[in-house]
Amino acid sequence: MCGTEYGAKDSTSHAHKEIRGQRDAACTADGYTGDEFCTDCGAKTGSGAVIAATGHDWHVTREEPATTSSEGKRYYACSKCGQTREEAIPKLPGFSHTHSYSARETKAATCTENGVITYSCSCGDSYTQNTEAIGHDYRSMVTKEPTRTEEGVRTYTCTRCGDSYTKPIDRLADTSSGPGSRPESGIPFIKDELDRDGWETIKEETDRTGDGSTVTVDMNGSAIVPGEVLENIRGRDITIVFDMGDGITWSVDGKSVKDGEVSDIDFSVRIGTEEIPEDKVDSIAGEKYSIQISLAHEGEFGFTAVLSLDLGRENAGLYARLFYYNESTRELETAAHAEKIAGDGRVSLAFTHASEYVIVVDTGEGNPEEEGAEDVSSGAPAESAGTDAGNKSPQTGRPRKPWWIIVVGALVVIIGIGTFFLVRKKKEDGDSR
Repeated sequence: MCGTEYGAKDSTSHAHKEIRGQRDAACTADGYTGDEFCTDCGAKTGSGAVIAATGHDWHVTREEPATTSSEGKRYYACSKCGQTREEAIPKLPGFSHTHSYSARETKAATCTENGVITYSCSCGDSYTQNTEAIGHDYRSMVTKEPTRTEEGVRTYTCTRCGDSYTKPIDRLADTSSGPGSRPESGIPFIKDELDRDGWETIKEETDRTGDGSTVTVDMNGSAIVPGEVLENIRGRDITIVFDMGDGITWSVDGKSVKDGEVSDIDFSVRIGTEEIPEDKVDSIAGEKYSIQISLAHEGEFGFTAVLSLDLGRENAGLYARLFYYNESTRELETAAHAEKIAGDGRVSLAFTHASEYVIVVDTGEGNPEEEGAEDVSSGAPAESAGTDAGNKSPQTGRPRKPWWIIVVGALVVIIGIGTFFLVRKKKEDGDSR
């Protein structure tokens, strides 16, 4: 305000003008009541009262929420004059979170490639884990029959991905045969009936035989059984025994043959292989006697096949435990409950698929025939036939000492003791003199 009276001029020659009465107060400016003021300079020219400024009436118009990592903002506007302002909103305090992951297969494993499982949390965190390739599931069939002049061909095809490979089948032996003579090598026949050979004849035999019967086939150097022969006994109470020679037989009960096509089966058995890592065998056998066997067929049989083989008479009364080597986990797994070895040293073990196996011989403590899963760390080991069994102890699995070594050892001890007393007596006699 300039303080100049009405109608006068100040030192700057300012003349008040547009004189009015009362002025309302604003948000930041005072008002006047019942008086006059200069609208040019705002000076009060009368004696009226002052009305204090009302101040802003702020209202929130917009807000940006704060987070644990950044501040927020709150925006205001005055409802009377329209002026705006803003203020910061402090960051939120941190908090503790425990992940809870759910699994989802994001890539399926194939025969040769690993799969991927993704684990995700509701907070957005995630990680992945590989799954092992599932491996091929090969089924075999003869795609070219062998003759006396040419090898045959067996083709193995994966049921999952279609991958395939072949193996040769040995040529048939070129031997002549007359009536009543043994069929040429590679041609199976009904055991003790030399003139009834060939798979068609064997199928006819299973067709005409009754329930509860057993048909024994001399494989005569062959190892391949056509799938159709096994399909022919499906669901029937008939057993076919395949005599492979060298004391090895396979038997198949028709009631165990599953529905669906059965591939040709290679029943070849290799005994005493070393395909399973030694440390894995030691982990379940320890000091007990063990022997590895390898089955030629690839994958599932489609039925239960019982393998009978000779483990030696010295093991009679002990138990044979069968372990399967799982190539995907690289671990040995119990394949069946322990079977007691018969008085002639033979044992029968059931198989549903071909792979690498190990047989462990022990005492079978804990009644394995009933429990079916014994403690492999208990019991005594035994040695098998075909590996110097007669020179090894069935209780320790270690070589027996020949009797003459024991006798010689005893004589050495006796002579040593006699010499000691003889020398001592001579010394005493000399001292007495």
